[in-house]
Amino acid sequence: MIIIDGVKKWSLVSVGLLSALLLPHVGYGARLEAEREAPAEAVVAEAGTQLDKDLETVAIALARSMKDQEIRSAIKTEALKQFDGDYDILYSAFSDVRVSGRTVHQDLMRAGASAGLGGADMRRFGAELSRIQASIPKLQISVPVHIDDWDVASFMPLVAVSPAGDEQKPTYIKAFDADGNIHFLDANVEPASPVVVVGLSERVDERGQLLNPTPHPGEAAASRNFVETTSVPHTVFLYCINVNNYSEDWINGGPEFRLRIKGPANNEELYFGAFNYSRSKGWRCHNTYVVTTWDYSIHANELYYVWYEDDGGTSRDWEIDVSFSLPEQIGTIATKLKWSGKDRDEQIAAIKIHKDTPIGHFDDGDYWDFWAGNVLEWTFYMQ
Repeated sequence: MIIIDGVKKWSLVSVGLLSALLLPHVGYGARLEAEREAPAEAVVAEAGTQLDKDLETVAIALARSMKDQEIRSAIKTEALKQFDGDYDILYSAFSDVRVSGRTVHQDLMRAGASAGLGGADMRRFGAELSRIQASIPKLQISVPVHIDDWDVASFMPLVAVSPAGDEQKPTYIKAFDADGNIHFLDANVEPASPVVVVGLSERVDERGQLLNPTPHPGEAAASRNFVETTSVPHTVFLYCINVNNYSEDWINGGPEFRLRIKGPANNEELYFGAFNYSRSKGWRCHNTYVVTTWDYSIHANELYYVWYEDDGGTSRDWEIDVSFSLPEQIGTIATKLKWSGKDRDEQIAAIKIHKDTPIGHFDDGDYWDFWAGNVLEWTFYMQ
């Protein structure tokens, strides 16, 4: 443990302070927020499970590699591609990218060994890193905040760890700098500088494939000139989503909304879709994105739209008590809507929609406009 400006710091390598003095032209991120101990009453994310320990191992190696400008540039370049709609990089795809004549994986092997990981043996740590990559297909590197402001030539961001365990939601997040020092970032206050985050993707499945990808939407609403037809069954389109009133924790990047459309017969599910966005606010308009077909003779007159935000965690079953008003000869039935999700999922709303009683509509057609839990505004229309 060393003291800098009266603040206690922990060092993973004995040369940490010397390295900082030798690199005066390169700054660390979020120094004002991070160079202190977390308050005594704070809930700090700790690596309690093997999964969290593995994520922390990758973060330490990645933080050491931040001394290489080419690595910093490669991370920014790959994150800006937004392969999943946010500033994320799937490690399995990034590990073979060549930087300065070596792959990213090889560079992290060297960086991790120099930080003392794997007994400071590069080959031994390389085997450990390969094991981690194989066992965590969702392993992700992201730049959730201020990526456009990141000057890779002069700025070394901290590397934080997004906890994967199921313990109490932390108020402080552990992060590392290139010299191996530990910092604590307020989980509820967005840092003023870019931060690189190691964690698990919420947008890919266990094989590393994108979850039910949806088209990247436009940022502005298009004109609504659709004409309602009398065809049966009706085609249901999701028109626009407004996320102005939803805030995801900064370390998790943008929100991962999930929509399930449920009917009354044996917990039938007409649609399940993923809508993944960046942290920018405003309307996202999919215009003619078809979500389901509504045949009144099969699915009755009412459907439930269930919205939630995927926050990961362990698998669990969700259910809610609901009722459906069916044709007069059947009457009202009470039932449960059930679906499989994760224990950290944030339930936003379950809204019942009757074909003849829209909550609201636009003047130029039969459209439905809803506030889901005062968090998510969305519109749809039918043809």
